[in-house]
Amino acid sequence: LEEMERWTHQLRGVRGDKFPEARTGPEGTILPEGTIAIGCSDDYESAVGILRHDDILLPHWKEFVDAFALYLKHHRDHEIRYYLMIINFELQSQVINILAPILSIIDQFALGANSLSNRDVQAVFGASHGIKNIIISQNNIGSEGIALIANFLTSNPPLEYLLRNRTSLNDEDTIMLANALRTNTRLGQL
Repeated sequence: LEEMERWTHQLRGVRGDKFPEARTGPEGTILPEGTIAIGCSDDYESAVGILRHDDILLPHWKEFVDAFALYLKHHRDHEIRYYLMIINFELQSQVINILAPILSIIDQFALGANSLSNRDVQAVFGASHGIKNIIISQNNIGSEGIALIANFLTSNPPLEYLLRNRTSLNDEDTIMLANALRTNTRLGQL
Protein backbone atom coordinates (compact mmCIF):
# COMPACT_ATOMS: atom_id res chain seq x y z
CA LEU A 1 0.00 0.00 0.00
CA GLU A 2 2.77 2.43 0.89
CA GLU A 3 4.57 1.65 -2.38
CA MET A 4 1.39 2.27 -4.35
CA GLU A 5 0.76 5.57 -2.55
CA ARG A 6 4.35 6.68 -3.16
CA TRP A 7 4.20 5.80 -6.84
CA THR A 8 0.82 7.34 -7.55
CA HIS A 9 1.60 10.48 -5.59
CA GLN A 10 4.78 10.98 -7.61
CA LEU A 11 2.78 10.92 -10.83
CA ARG A 12 0.08 13.27 -9.47
CA GLY A 13 -1.86 10.27 -8.21
CA VAL A 14 -4.80 10.80 -5.95
CA ARG A 15 -6.15 8.61 -3.19
CA GLY A 16 -8.99 10.65 -1.81
CA ASP A 17 -8.54 9.67 1.84
CA LYS A 18 -4.76 10.14 1.84
CA PHE A 19 -4.42 13.32 -0.25
CA PRO A 20 -7.70 15.24 0.27
CA GLU A 21 -6.19 18.48 -1.06
CA ALA A 22 -5.83 16.89 -4.50
CA ARG A 23 -9.35 15.55 -4.90
CA THR A 24 -10.38 17.63 -7.89
CA GLY A 25 -10.30 16.34 -11.42
CA PRO A 26 -10.81 17.85 -14.86
CA GLU A 27 -13.05 20.90 -14.95
CA GLY A 28 -13.01 21.10 -11.14
CA THR A 29 -14.99 17.92 -10.59
CA ILE A 30 -14.65 16.28 -7.20
CA LEU A 31 -13.02 12.88 -7.46
CA PRO A 32 -14.84 10.22 -5.43
CA GLU A 33 -13.06 8.09 -2.87
CA GLY A 34 -11.34 5.22 -4.63
CA THR A 35 -10.07 7.35 -7.52
CA ILE A 36 -6.53 7.24 -8.78
CA ALA A 37 -5.82 10.01 -11.28
CA ILE A 38 -2.60 10.02 -13.25
CA GLY A 39 -1.79 12.89 -15.55
CA CYS A 40 0.53 15.72 -16.35
CA SER A 41 -2.20 18.30 -15.76
CA ASP A 42 -5.25 18.49 -13.52
CA ASP A 43 -7.12 20.14 -16.36
CA TYR A 44 -6.78 18.64 -19.81
CA GLU A 45 -8.52 21.67 -21.26
CA SER A 46 -5.56 23.92 -20.44
CA ALA A 47 -2.70 21.46 -20.79
CA VAL A 48 0.03 22.61 -23.12
CA GLY A 49 0.90 19.13 -24.29
CA ILE A 50 0.87 15.51 -23.40
CA LEU A 51 3.51 13.36 -21.80
CA ARG A 52 4.95 11.37 -24.69
CA HIS A 53 5.39 7.62 -24.53
CA ASP A 54 8.82 6.37 -23.57
CA ASP A 55 9.73 2.71 -23.14
CA ILE A 56 11.65 3.65 -20.02
CA LEU A 57 8.26 4.07 -18.27
CA LEU A 58 7.01 0.55 -19.09
CA PRO A 59 8.41 -1.11 -15.92
CA HIS A 60 6.80 1.65 -13.84
CA TRP A 61 3.39 1.06 -15.42
CA LYS A 62 3.83 -2.62 -14.51
CA GLU A 63 4.84 -1.63 -10.97
CA PHE A 64 1.71 0.52 -10.70
CA VAL A 65 -0.58 -2.28 -11.93
CA ASP A 66 1.00 -4.81 -9.54
CA ALA A 67 0.67 -2.41 -6.59
CA PHE A 68 -2.93 -1.49 -7.44
CA ALA A 69 -3.97 -5.14 -7.91
CA LEU A 70 -2.28 -6.09 -4.63
CA TYR A 71 -4.01 -3.23 -2.85
CA LEU A 72 -7.42 -4.29 -4.15
CA LYS A 73 -6.75 -7.92 -3.27
CA HIS A 74 -6.11 -7.04 0.38
CA HIS A 75 -8.10 -3.86 0.94
CA ARG A 76 -11.01 -3.87 -1.50
CA ASP A 77 -14.02 -2.14 -0.03
CA HIS A 78 -17.08 -3.22 -2.00
CA GLU A 79 -18.86 -0.04 -0.92
CA ILE A 80 -16.38 2.03 -2.94
CA ARG A 81 -16.33 2.21 -6.72
CA TYR A 82 -12.78 2.26 -8.10
CA TYR A 83 -11.84 4.66 -10.89
CA LEU A 84 -8.68 5.07 -12.92
CA MET A 85 -8.25 8.35 -14.80
CA ILE A 86 -5.30 8.85 -17.13
CA ILE A 87 -5.07 12.30 -18.65
CA ASN A 88 -2.61 13.81 -21.13
CA PHE A 89 -0.46 10.73 -21.63
CA GLU A 90 0.47 9.24 -24.95
CA LEU A 91 -0.78 5.77 -24.14
CA GLN A 92 0.31 3.18 -26.63
CA SER A 93 -1.28 -0.26 -26.80
CA GLN A 94 1.65 -1.82 -24.92
CA VAL A 95 0.79 0.38 -21.87
CA ILE A 96 -2.91 -0.44 -22.22
CA ASN A 97 -1.99 -4.14 -22.35
CA ILE A 98 -0.02 -3.68 -19.11
CA LEU A 99 -3.09 -2.00 -17.57
CA ALA A 100 -5.41 -4.82 -18.74
CA PRO A 101 -5.37 -6.84 -15.48
CA ILE A 102 -6.79 -3.96 -13.48
CA LEU A 103 -9.25 -2.91 -16.18
CA SER A 104 -11.21 -6.05 -15.35
CA ILE A 105 -11.51 -5.15 -11.64
CA ILE A 106 -12.15 -1.39 -11.64
CA ASP A 107 -15.50 0.28 -12.17
CA GLN A 108 -14.51 3.19 -14.41
CA PHE A 109 -11.65 3.89 -16.80
CA ALA A 110 -11.25 7.46 -18.04
CA LEU A 111 -8.85 8.49 -20.78
CA GLY A 112 -8.75 12.19 -21.56
CA ALA A 113 -6.57 13.77 -24.25
CA ASN A 114 -4.31 10.74 -24.68
CA SER A 115 -3.88 10.71 -28.48
CA LEU A 116 -5.24 7.19 -28.85
CA SER A 117 -4.63 5.48 -32.18
CA ASN A 118 -7.07 2.94 -33.60
CA ARG A 119 -4.80 0.16 -32.30
CA ASP A 120 -4.92 1.75 -28.85
CA VAL A 121 -8.73 1.98 -29.00
CA GLN A 122 -8.83 -1.71 -29.84
CA ALA A 123 -6.57 -2.49 -26.85
CA VAL A 124 -8.74 -0.40 -24.47
CA PHE A 125 -11.99 -2.03 -25.49
CA GLY A 126 -10.42 -5.47 -25.77
CA ALA A 127 -9.29 -5.28 -22.15
CA SER A 128 -12.43 -3.66 -20.75
CA HIS A 129 -15.00 -6.44 -20.88
CA GLY A 130 -15.92 -6.19 -17.18
CA ILE A 131 -15.86 -2.42 -16.81
CA LYS A 132 -19.09 -0.49 -16.32
CA ASN A 133 -18.00 3.04 -17.32
CA ILE A 134 -15.53 4.18 -19.96
CA ILE A 135 -14.71 7.81 -20.72
CA ILE A 136 -12.69 8.55 -23.85
CA SER A 137 -12.69 12.32 -24.23
CA GLN A 138 -10.61 14.39 -26.63
CA ASN A 139 -8.77 11.51 -28.26
CA ASN A 140 -9.32 12.29 -31.96
CA ILE A 141 -10.73 8.84 -32.57
CA GLY A 142 -11.44 8.43 -36.28
CA SER A 143 -13.95 6.30 -38.15
CA GLU A 144 -11.88 3.14 -37.76
CA GLY A 145 -11.79 3.65 -33.98
CA ILE A 146 -15.55 4.30 -33.93
CA ALA A 147 -16.04 1.03 -35.86
CA LEU A 148 -14.04 -0.80 -33.17
CA ILE A 149 -16.20 0.79 -30.46
CA ALA A 150 -19.38 -0.15 -32.35
CA ASN A 151 -18.14 -3.72 -32.64
CA PHE A 152 -17.44 -3.77 -28.88
CA LEU A 153 -20.95 -2.47 -28.15
CA THR A 154 -22.46 -5.16 -30.39
CA SER A 155 -20.97 -7.83 -28.08
CA ASN A 156 -23.29 -6.47 -25.34
CA PRO A 157 -20.62 -6.03 -22.62
CA PRO A 158 -21.66 -4.99 -19.08
CA LEU A 159 -20.80 -1.40 -20.02
CA GLU A 160 -23.47 0.98 -18.68
CA TYR A 161 -21.93 4.33 -19.59
CA LEU A 162 -19.70 5.45 -22.47
CA LEU A 163 -18.67 9.08 -22.72
CA ARG A 164 -16.87 10.12 -25.86
CA ASN A 165 -17.25 13.88 -25.84
CA ARG A 166 -15.17 16.02 -28.15
CA THR A 167 -14.62 13.07 -30.44
CA SER A 168 -15.57 13.94 -34.01
CA LEU A 169 -18.30 11.84 -35.57
CA ASN A 170 -19.47 11.94 -39.13
CA ASP A 171 -22.83 10.60 -40.37
CA GLU A 172 -21.45 7.12 -41.08
CA ASP A 173 -19.93 6.92 -37.57
CA THR A 174 -23.27 7.86 -36.03
CA ILE A 175 -25.06 5.19 -38.08
CA MET A 176 -22.49 2.56 -37.01
CA LEU A 177 -23.04 3.40 -33.34
CA ALA A 178 -26.83 3.45 -33.75
CA ASN A 179 -26.76 0.00 -35.38
CA ALA A 180 -24.57 -1.35 -32.56
CA LEU A 181 -27.03 -0.04 -29.99
CA ARG A 182 -29.85 -2.08 -31.54
CA THR A 183 -28.35 -5.25 -30.07
CA ASN A 184 -26.90 -3.73 -26.91
CA THR A 185 -29.26 -4.03 -23.95
CA ARG A 186 -26.92 -2.83 -21.20
CA LEU A 187 -25.56 0.57 -22.23
CA GLY A 188 -27.68 3.18 -20.49
CA GLN A 189 -25.91 6.32 -21.60
CA LEU A 190 -23.77 7.23 -24.61
